[in-house]
Amino acid sequence: MGTFEASILSSWQYIAVLAILTFGIFLAYYVVIKMITATEKSAKLGISVTMMQQQLTLQGEQYKMLTENIALAHAARHDVRHHFSVLESYIDSGKKEELRTYLSEYKNGVEVENETVYCQNFSANAVIRYYIGLACKNGIDVSANLEVPENMGIADTDLCSVFGNLLENAMEACARMREGTRFICLNSIVMANMLAITIDNSFDGEIKKDGGIFLSHKCEGAGIGLSSVAAVSKKYEGTVKFECKDQTFEASVMLRTTSYG
Repeated sequence: MGTFEASILSSWQYIAVLAILTFGIFLAYYVVIKMITATEKSAKLGISVTMMQQQLTLQGEQYKMLTENIALAHAARHDVRHHFSVLESYIDSGKKEELRTYLSEYKNGVEVENETVYCQNFSANAVIRYYIGLACKNGIDVSANLEVPENMGIADTDLCSVFGNLLENAMEACARMREGTRFICLNSIVMANMLAITIDNSFDGEIKKDGGIFLSHKCEGAGIGLSSVAAVSKKYEGTVKFECKDQTFEASVMLRTTSYG
């Protein structure tokens, strides 16, 4: 084989090796991109599953409360016949003092259910009332001053996700405290076509953080609750801000409205 032929063969070998390397690099990039895409899809799926589980839990609790109220209503209808009979007896006998005493005792014995209306939006109000009820039962001081109208152009599921996750995180932070006053302060207002939500809560002062990302106390990685809130805020061209001051965790969320304000 001549020198010229050897040179041509060497050139073709070089081109072949270069082609193989190029294909290998392209394949590696393709695999990496697919892995990143799969990771993003997995993360989004995890958030969606978590939100679904929270909604199912909330619906389960609401159903339990509904069935309990139905049972109480049946019992009350049964008891009311007895009360009417007693009242008629006192009236027929002209026993006014006994009648007055009986009515007073009955009135004091009637338990008034807490049906506090925190905001105008029905779905958001149901979620807020549920979590505030839980917080109060666990000895957490709660204050709420809310403006959340109906028909703002924000889906009820997204509103429930934001309020539910913020309140649930606040409750969990308060529950980890071993001393000090446990509190949650929730506020919202609509201005300039934006729904502004703020929530401050006490915590034990222990923070898990990676750069500017707050990490979960329940599992490895970023907190799903705060990630869900951030995802909803991004969907509505808004902003989120989470920060700690002393032993108070402060969260603020902005969501753009489309048909209110």
